[in-house]
Amino acid sequence: MQIDLTGKRALVCGASKGLGRSSAKELAALGCNVTLLARSADALSELANELDRQRLYSGQDHDFLVADLDDTDALRKTIGTFASGTTVNILVNNTGGPPAGRILDAEPEDFLRALQRHLVASQIITTTFIP
Repeated sequence: MQIDLTGKRALVCGASKGLGRSSAKELAALGCNVTLLARSADALSELANELDRQRLYSGQDHDFLVADLDDTDALRKTIGTFASGTTVNILVNNTGGPPAGRILDAEPEDFLRALQRHLVASQIITTTFIP
């Protein structure tokens, strides 16, 4: 099966490492324009430069946004600025938590942070693009 995402825009949260990083690389290889989102500007800049750009003839480009998904006010501002004039076709909400391990070893705060990152941040991002 051949997938061509040329001309599509993906927003990949938690893109600086792990599954988010791998997802961003694969989406770029499929022709997608990728916007990376995480807390580390250095890691995002490095990854943006590594992403596949073989389809530059079609206008493929990549960029990044620095945001902490735990800070909802800053996230709203960052996403709001990005969203003006931008269409996002694919959202990868890969934001982490709770930490790996036995559920009995996790603290309630770990689950609250995970809920914040997975649901609240996703709601902020989604509603910015879907009024």
